Amino acid sequence: MTTKNNKLNTDNLKKIFNKDFNKTIEMVESNNKKIEYIDIEKIKPSKLQPRKYIDFTYIKTLANSIANNGLLQPIILKKHNNFYEIIAGERRFKACSLLKYKSIPSILMNLNHLQMTETSIIENTQRVNLSIIEQGIAFRNMIALYNLNHNEIAQKVGKSRSFVTNSLRFTHLPTKLQELLINKKITMGQLRPLISLNNHHPEEVLPLAQKIINNNINSRNVEMIVNKRLNKKFNSNKLKITKNKIEIINPTEDIIKKIKKIFNN
Repeated sequence: MTTKNNKLNTDNLKKIFNKDFNKTIEMVESNNKKIEYIDIEKIKPSKLQPRKYIDFTYIKTLANSIANNGLLQPIILKKHNNFYEIIAGERRFKACSLLKYKSIPSILMNLNHLQMTETSIIENTQRVNLSIIEQGIAFRNMIALYNLNHNEIAQKVGKSRSFVTNSLRFTHLPTKLQELLINKKITMGQLRPLISLNNHHPEEVLPLAQKIINNNINSRNVEMIVNKRLNKKFNSNKLKITKNKIEIINPTEDIIKKIKKIFNN
C-alpha cells in the first residue's frame, strides 16, 4: 500500500474543522498540537466511546471517500505507554483499517476521562447522530464517574437540560429494548411510551415491544395501548392488536351481549 492515499488533505482540514469541530480545534490550537502519522496497529478504540452501533455500510462508503479524496480530518488520540487510544474518529480509523493503511494522520491530546467523553459525544453528534440510547448511556457515565448534574452535562455537551433528562430516561429500559433501538429495529417514537409502562408493569414491556415490531404498530397507537393500560378505569379492558390497529374489547359488555343472546333465543 502506497502512502499517497492516506495523506491528510490539509486544504480542506480547516474548513471541515471550523464547521464541525470548533471546540476541539480551539483546544488543539491553544496547545500548539501538530499532526503526526501514527502506526495504525498501535491504535485502539476507547472504552469511553459512546457509539455502540457502527454501520459497516457507512464504513465502506467512508473508506471509498478516503481512497478517492484522502482523509479530510485527522483522528484525535491519547497516548498511553504502548498504544494510542482513540478520543475521536473511530469510524475514520475503521475505514483506514479497511483500506489497509499502515499509518493514519493523528493529533495527540492529553485529556482526562471526562474531557474524552465530552469530546466523543460532541464529535459524534455533529456527524452521524448518536442514538438517544447511546447519548443517554454516555450521560449516565458522566454522572456516575464525575458526579455531574443534568445542567452541568447539558452545558458541557451543548444540549438542553430536557434533552439530557429525556435521554437518561431511555437508559432505564431493559437492555434488550435499548439494543432494538440502537439496531434500528424499533423507533424512538414507538419506544418512548414504553418508558411509563416500564415504571409500572416492567414484565409487560418486552412482550409488547415484540408485538409492536411484528405488527408494525405506529407510535400513536403504541401510546394509546400504554395509556389504556395505565388508566385504572380501563384496567379490565382487553386489547386486541392487529396490524397497525387496536380494538378495545370490554369483557363485561361481551358477557352482557352473550346473556341477551341466550335469553332472546
